[in-house]
Amino acid sequence: MLPREVATTMRGRALDTTVDPFCFREFLRHQRSEPKSTARLTKALRSQLDAQLLQYLRQGGFPEAQGLDERSRLALLRSYIDVVLLRDVIERHNLSQPQVLRWLVQQLLANAAGSFSINKFHGDLRSRGVAISKDSLYQILGYLEDAFLVRTLRLCQKSKLGPRPGNDSAACAHKNRGRCWLFFDIK
Repeated sequence: MLPREVATTMRGRALDTTVDPFCFREFLRHQRSEPKSTARLTKALRSQLDAQLLQYLRQGGFPEAQGLDERSRLALLRSYIDVVLLRDVIERHNLSQPQVLRWLVQQLLANAAGSFSINKFHGDLRSRGVAISKDSLYQILGYLEDAFLVRTLRLCQKSKLGPRPGNDSAACAHKNRGRCWLFFDIK
């Protein structure tokens, strides 16, 4: 169940709590290697932390995936994505075009720190002969956000006119197999 559905099911008598994957500090605590102080780091400790950061970016922040070999970890994370797509998006919202959802998720997860455009993605779908509106793509992106697979963020711009509508970013929660927020422009 999505958090807002729990309160509805329990007639408003519920507190929802979001549990995110480990951040880097929690990862270090889990590994029992958190430094006591980061005020002054020796070269050796700094080097060790750099190596652990690379390990965190490779392994990610999902507690269940910690300590697994590469093959098992990838299988576990793929199963997370499959469950999110099937239960939290396709079944819950009765999507009539699940292949579009898969292509969108593939695009978002494969292009870490790259640019993503709903307009370009929509054009790509049209060239494949898939008929879907941009509004539907934005709606599907919202479903992915509700299921915690991506997170959309308002871009911060210095402008006398204020923020412009439609100028958002999506942050992929699962790229690099962890909680490393990577940004995609949605134009």
